[in-house]
Amino acid sequence: MVTLGWRRCAELERIALISDIHGNPVALDAVLEDIESSGADRTVCLGDVSATGPAPLYTLKTLRSRDITIVMGNTDERIMRPEAGKFNSSRDREIEKVDVWCSSLLGEQERKFISSFSPVISEDTEAGGILYYHGSPRSSTEVIDSSSSEEFLGEVFSSSDADICAGGHTHVQMLRRFGHMTLINPGSVGLPYRVGRNGRHFRPVIAEYAIMELRKGEFTVDFRKVGYDISELKEAVESSGMPEASWWLSKWKTE
Repeated sequence: MVTLGWRRCAELERIALISDIHGNPVALDAVLEDIESSGADRTVCLGDVSATGPAPLYTLKTLRSRDITIVMGNTDERIMRPEAGKFNSSRDREIEKVDVWCSSLLGEQERKFISSFSPVISEDTEAGGILYYHGSPRSSTEVIDSSSSEEFLGEVFSSSDADICAGGHTHVQMLRRFGHMTLINPGSVGLPYRVGRNGRHFRPVIAEYAIMELRKGEFTVDFRKVGYDISELKEAVESSGMPEASWWLSKWKTE
């Protein structure tokens, strides 16, 4: 675990939370522009930066050029060491092809940058302790969502006394209380998740993130959704050379 140390809050501090970018350059640009216009003081990325999308190198370069704290996600780990046979369903085999392609593009500089991500990051502020992770503090693949039982959450956070716990992985925005803790998931920048009336999942053409506003002893959360032009995303995918491009694009539709 990395500890950022104690931070004295200004009268008001805004922290942008982004997660699950997945190499989507159009969504990332839209969110970063919105963050800049919002006046956020800093940004924390909760992992899954560059895998499973058309622009892994652009995404890494963009984040590396900014002062952004980054958590290690499960696909950040996987893109460093893609393993054949790790995927079980036909959908997963298509994801595997994309991730192996993403991994093949990484150079020494990109691998060094990804290796600098930490699985768990904590900090103490005047507004309370904050814990950042991807899936959970225990595992980047563990799922915390609105249906997680109190017993399960008690086990997950048994060794933490943080007041605010922020993670990603599910690609669904969430705000939930657990004891004295507030659990936050900002959703997904690059691959947001929805289930249609027919029971099938799809990707809406929006980029999700959240902004925490911290004051001494209190905070608020603003969940945001930023729209962008699907034609720009199609162009980025079709010009990228990524495998399974048609399959990847078929999951998107306007709400």
